[in-house]
Amino acid sequence: GPMAHPIRPESYIAMDNFYTVTVYEKGAEIIRMMKTLLGAKKYRQATDLYFERHDGQAVTCDDFVQCMEDGGNIDLSQFKLWYSQAGTPSVKATSHYDEDRQEYSLTLEQSFPTQPNNQPVLIPVRMALLDSKGNELPLSDSAETEIILGFNGTKQEFIFNNIPEKPVPSLLRRFSAPVNLETDLSDDELRFLMNHDTDGFNRYEAGNVIKKRFMVNYIKAENKPSATPIIQAIEAAMDDTAIDNEFKATLIGIPGQSILEQAIKPTDPLLVYNSRKVVRKEIAEKLKYKFIELYQLNKSFSSSSQFPTPEEIASRSLRNIALSYLHELEDNTANELAIEQYKNAHCMTDRMGALSILCDTDLPEREEFLTDFYNRFKDDKLVMDKWFAIQAYADRDDIFEQLAALTKHPGFDIHNPNRARALYMGFAFNNIKHFHDTSGKGYRLHCDTVLKIDSFNPQIAARFLMPLQSWKSFAEPYKSLIKTNLENIAKHDKLSPNTIEIVEKYLQ
Repeated sequence: GPMAHPIRPESYIAMDNFYTVTVYEKGAEIIRMMKTLLGAKKYRQATDLYFERHDGQAVTCDDFVQCMEDGGNIDLSQFKLWYSQAGTPSVKATSHYDEDRQEYSLTLEQSFPTQPNNQPVLIPVRMALLDSKGNELPLSDSAETEIILGFNGTKQEFIFNNIPEKPVPSLLRRFSAPVNLETDLSDDELRFLMNHDTDGFNRYEAGNVIKKRFMVNYIKAENKPSATPIIQAIEAAMDDTAIDNEFKATLIGIPGQSILEQAIKPTDPLLVYNSRKVVRKEIAEKLKYKFIELYQLNKSFSSSSQFPTPEEIASRSLRNIALSYLHELEDNTANELAIEQYKNAHCMTDRMGALSILCDTDLPEREEFLTDFYNRFKDDKLVMDKWFAIQAYADRDDIFEQLAALTKHPGFDIHNPNRARALYMGFAFNNIKHFHDTSGKGYRLHCDTVLKIDSFNPQIAARFLMPLQSWKSFAEPYKSLIKTNLENIAKHDKLSPNTIEIVEKYLQ
């Protein structure tokens, strides 16, 4: 996007704009890649050396990397490109198996679609090959079944000998590098990985790829296909007794709005949103009684303990996901369960899960429970942020009137960054249907808010522009509507350097 920058940016107009997810989250992934390349033992030696050399000093990225090189006895000169180049690498993996020679070849290609002038980076690709029963095959004379490929070229081929049958590759295990991976695996092979891979991340990711492929094709299709492939994958996860509830909760969802928006250009956010709603409703219709059973099975895990176990936390998550699917049916099933859940709730997760369902409705319990929640937690600032946010998410025809009323609520203060973020960013990021209303009303509300906040908190105002950064990839009328609003902000007198920098980059 327009704010793409290296982990170590060369310059910024406003230093406050430097603190981004690229610096913090991608920066952390870069360090984790170094640990992957060195191995746990050498990485520990390298970090010990780092503290021995630099404890108490102001140091640079180069100082840290030098300690990794010296302590791990490795050359990371090419790896340093991760610090100086913007963009996310795309890795394409293709493979071939020669049955006669019992030889398996894996070809990897890397590119930077948004930064075509970037040089190849060093990418650690943790991998294994699985046989038809899901067993990991030996990949070397030492009988190692999992290795790390140092992929550092534009295109490289890796050959594995003595492979007795055509394997299914398990690539990028444990998310060994922050890249976008594209493979030539069929849906059958992905389903195999989803059911048999010994790496948890790749089991999860294989299911994601299957569902993403289906959703992208579904959104583009004029004659919408049945959601049977997704339904089968979700049903298999629900029936799998070998996985715990925490993992199961991740497997029964479908790709999110932002993931699908990135995969479809030009982006029609309402088409994506409505397509997800239709597919979720079909899933709920076909698996209604399984979701009810899943919900009921996990009710017994509700605990009044101040310190719930991981199993209890996972069970609550799973129960609320089941409730959200049942909510798509637009009958009274979810409403009745939500009312009961709120009344009997022992924890915040259960209260919020029930309230999120009821906020979409006009049931008398909606106002009753919102008032009850406010009276219970009005002195807890973080919980009150959740209270405002959950109402901003609501799918209601009167949402703009509701938002206006909430700004006049005694608990709301636009000068409180967290409270303003909860309401306005909650609306912009999570209320897709109304934020992207084709009248432009959602964009106008958001940009008016940016201008208002810019007059007293430029740092927050600049960050509030984030929901609009991908406007150039949008279809009409969204693209023109957002551009007009950004241009109106740019024309405003006395705009802060923080907001000027972001708006100008968006409009370039």
